[in-house]
Amino acid sequence: MNSRPQITVVICTRNRAASLFETLQSLQQTIRENLQIEIVVVDNMSDDNTAEVIDSFAEKLSITRLTEKRQGKSYCLNRAVNEGHLGDIVAFLDDDITVAENWFQSVAASVEQHPDFQIFGGRVHLLFPTDNVPSWVMRGGIRWWALSGVDRGEEDIEMAPWEWPCGGHFWVRSIVFSGGERFDHLWATEPEFVLRLRNLGHRSMWVGRAVVTHRVQSHLLDYKNLRRRAVRLGRDLPHVRRHLSGTDLASRIRAKSTLLWLMLCAGNWCRHAIRYLLSCALCAQDARIERRLVSVMAMAKNLECLRLGLGLDRSSRWS
Repeated sequence: MNSRPQITVVICTRNRAASLFETLQSLQQTIRENLQIEIVVVDNMSDDNTAEVIDSFAEKLSITRLTEKRQGKSYCLNRAVNEGHLGDIVAFLDDDITVAENWFQSVAASVEQHPDFQIFGGRVHLLFPTDNVPSWVMRGGIRWWALSGVDRGEEDIEMAPWEWPCGGHFWVRSIVFSGGERFDHLWATEPEFVLRLRNLGHRSMWVGRAVVTHRVQSHLLDYKNLRRRAVRLGRDLPHVRRHLSGTDLASRIRAKSTLLWLMLCAGNWCRHAIRYLLSCALCAQDARIERRLVSVMAMAKNLECLRLGLGLDRSSRWS
C-alpha cells in the first residue's frame, strides 16, 4: 500500500446537479498521483438528474453514491461517516466548490507535516455569478458567514479557540470518529462538530496551501435570503459556542448565576435591537445592511440563549 494517506472526500447534495458536476469535474482534473482517493456523494433525495451526474464519473473517479432520505445536511454527513468506507483523511466539500489542481497533494501534505493536529481548514476564494455584486456583501461582518470566504494567509497557523474552518472546505483525520463522534442536527453542524472535537483535545490548523473557490450562488446575494441565514446561524451559535464554556464573560456569568445570565441575554437583545433601528436611520447603505444583518444574528442568538436558560422546549423557538 502506498505510504501516502488515503483521502475520502465527502460531498452532500440536493437538487444541484449542474453545480455538483462542476465540483466533480474539478476533482477529476486534480493531481492525484501516488494517492488513493475515494469520493463519496450523499444525495439528499434529489428529484433532478443528480444520480446521473454522479454515475457519469464512475469511470473517471473512484466514486460512491449514497442516498439519505431524512432532510438535512447533518444526516447526510453522518451517513457518509457511517457507510463511506473512510480513508485515513476525510475531507468535506460543498457541491459548489472548485478545488485547485494541487488540492489533494496539499491536503495530504498538511496531515503528514503536522502530526499533532487532527482538524484542518483551507482557504476559500470567491467566484461570483455576476459582475454586478453588491458592495455590502464583501464587508467583513458578512463575508465569512454568508459567503464562506475564508483566507488566513499562506502560512500554516493553529486556529484560535473561537475559530472554526469553513464547513464546505475542511478535513480531519478519520481517527476523530473512532469514539463515536458524529454531526449534531443543527444548521451550523460543522462548526459545532469542530469545537466539540477541540473540547476532546483535538487540535486544529489553518492550511495556507490548500485553496478552493466557492462558486457563489445567486441567492446568496439577496438581502432577504441572507437575513434568514443570519437568523438560523444566530439560533445555532449558543449550541456551537457552548464548547467554549469558561473562555468568555457570558459563560462565566452563566456558571455563577443563571438569573444574571438571563438578564445579560435580555440586555444584549435590547442593545442589538436598538443598534438595528439606529442603523436604518444613521448609516450609509453598505454599513446599514451589514449592521442590520449582524444585529439580526445577535438578536436571534440572545433569544436562543433565553430559551435555553428558561428551559423551554426546542419547538418553542421564537421566529
